Amino acid sequence: MRSGRMRRAEDIPLVSEWYKEHCPPSYPVKVRVSYQKLLKCFVLNELHHRPPKAQKKKHLFRSLQATSFSKPRNLIGLKLVFKFPVKTLTTKERKKSRFGNAFHLCREILRLTKLVVDANIQFRLGNVDAFQLADGLQYTFSHVGQLTVPLLERWLGNLLARQFEGRHSKGVAKTVTKQRVESHFDLELRAAVMHDVLDAMPEGIKQNKARTILHTSVRHGAVGKQIYPGRFLKRCNSCKTVCRKNLGRLTRLWLKAEQERQHNYLKDGPYVTPEEAVAIYTTTVHCVAVRLNQLQREELGLIEQAYDNPHEALSRIKRHLLTQRAFKEVGIEFMDLYSYLIPVMKLSHLRRSLMPILTIFMCVVMLQTKFEKFFEKIDLTMLNRLLRLVLDHNIADYVTAKKMLSCRTR
Repeated sequence: MRSGRMRRAEDIPLVSEWYKEHCPPSYPVKVRVSYQKLLKCFVLNELHHRPPKAQKKKHLFRSLQATSFSKPRNLIGLKLVFKFPVKTLTTKERKKSRFGNAFHLCREILRLTKLVVDANIQFRLGNVDAFQLADGLQYTFSHVGQLTVPLLERWLGNLLARQFEGRHSKGVAKTVTKQRVESHFDLELRAAVMHDVLDAMPEGIKQNKARTILHTSVRHGAVGKQIYPGRFLKRCNSCKTVCRKNLGRLTRLWLKAEQERQHNYLKDGPYVTPEEAVAIYTTTVHCVAVRLNQLQREELGLIEQAYDNPHEALSRIKRHLLTQRAFKEVGIEFMDLYSYLIPVMKLSHLRRSLMPILTIFMCVVMLQTKFEKFFEKIDLTMLNRLLRLVLDHNIADYVTAKKMLSCRTR
């Protein structure tokens, strides 16, 4: 509402008196609930609001001094205690101080909000009329990307340049970059502190004590970090170093259990007697003979035909499948999924080229059952005989010989 020559607008509350009255029962439930919530909030504010006390004029200075208007401003200096930690930022701290996508998105949103607020302020001040306000708001919301893109141009330019051109590994490192705006302040602070310390010292002991004083200041900063209670109170995620150490412990425990299993097999094995092995082998022969129908025989014939006429890569794969019985050691690492671990084997490039061809022969399900610790306790000779029933004998020899290798881990 404006009256006379008044330039500043005055807001008139239109709804504040509504919820102080009884809501008509014909209104929907959500409207009556809104009335009730607004009335509760109003009553609560009125109960907690204290009327101002009558003060004498001399007490007004004390009240004014408690406000932010009477506080000292325009600081021109900073007094440093030499127990102040002046250690430079680590690489991880520098990475954490970089601006990310969310920061630039917030800048763009706040830029748009500022444009809308400025347009409404100009209308309230009387500099523009309602038609100009509506036109400005419509233009602002229909050109969001064009009006806010100058904030993103430099950041996106650097990001795209690194994506397409790559990092310049041989270039000279910059002390201050656009991503780390305040990262050089710690270097300047350290230099300033050392300069003040050396100026206050005699000439004879400058060189000897400078490093000691710097080390003492860093140690005081470390002690301050250790006694900081927030380090233990707040629920922060465990760092990567702790996760890596735990993963190493679990890997060593798994390797120890595997080594113990192999020792137990050498001491107590084989777990299958010759009579049981003959019975298992005979049963498997009868089962495979029944399941091998005409379609599977045709499929095996096509595989053998393609196996006998390959190009050069397939020839090499075939030669290794037929002749290789000694293998290099494989690396083993565990993928930590925090609820369980998955062992990941690191094979050589030649073995990786062999595995897809080998998988073709292994993926045909001819017999499906469940045994308890079958592969831990089975004898390799018996396993070779069982595999020869469903695979080529050269591939069966390759699979069983692959079990005799050494593992390494860090």
